[in-house]
Amino acid sequence: MQLLKLFTNDILATRRMKSKLKALKILLRKHIIEFSILLMCSVLGIIFWSMNSLRIEIHKTTAIQMAGIYLDAFEGLRKVYSSQVAARALSKGLVVTHDYLQAEGALPLPITFSRDWAKEIASNGKGVEARVYSDFPFSFNRDGGPKDIFEENALKSLRLDPTKPVFEFDKSSDVWRLRYARADRMQASCVECHNNHPQSPKKDWQVGDVRGALEVTIPMNAASFEGMKIFREKVLFIIIISGLIFSLIYSTLKWLFTDQ
Repeated sequence: MQLLKLFTNDILATRRMKSKLKALKILLRKHIIEFSILLMCSVLGIIFWSMNSLRIEIHKTTAIQMAGIYLDAFEGLRKVYSSQVAARALSKGLVVTHDYLQAEGALPLPITFSRDWAKEIASNGKGVEARVYSDFPFSFNRDGGPKDIFEENALKSLRLDPTKPVFEFDKSSDVWRLRYARADRMQASCVECHNNHPQSPKKDWQVGDVRGALEVTIPMNAASFEGMKIFREKVLFIIIISGLIFSLIYSTLKWLFTDQ
């Protein structure tokens, strides 16, 4: 008797469910235009928001990658100059000094060479800037210390963890830009000069110490072109997903107009 009652309840529940589904289909059929417009607008809104967010993230990621490439080149060039040019010049008795332009036959110090290279980058007209700074600058390097809060915080963070770059996105002159700083660590070819130079403010440097920071600033428009290839790939993926969603909408509408 109990089993029969349960079976009867199941049948009644199934009929009620079918009745509710039928009522829902009738309601949706009466408002099919409004339902379709609402659903399609919702999907298009989600797609637009996703594509815009994706575009911004791609530009940020591309800018960070570009900054890393710039600083890799910067560090590599300075390392070669310091170990293969300046060190050899000193061993041959040549003059290596910060005011090399005033001394005939002299070569620039590695830090001077780095500053000149940074100025050359800034002069290319693309808005990319590079800078080397430290809280222990040589006395002749008047602008060698931190100039703002970002640079001060970058030095503090890089001393705590030299392996982790510091970066931020900010807006300057109505242009969004990336500021990306990496630890400037003492190399074996640098320690002797820094510890013995008469104008060095610190004379107990060791290999691996964080002397300061290497920073590159990249306007976001410089990263736009490089990021477009990735953006197109992501857009293709979104289009495929959108096609699947609209297929689902079509199947739903077809179901609404099919009698069960």
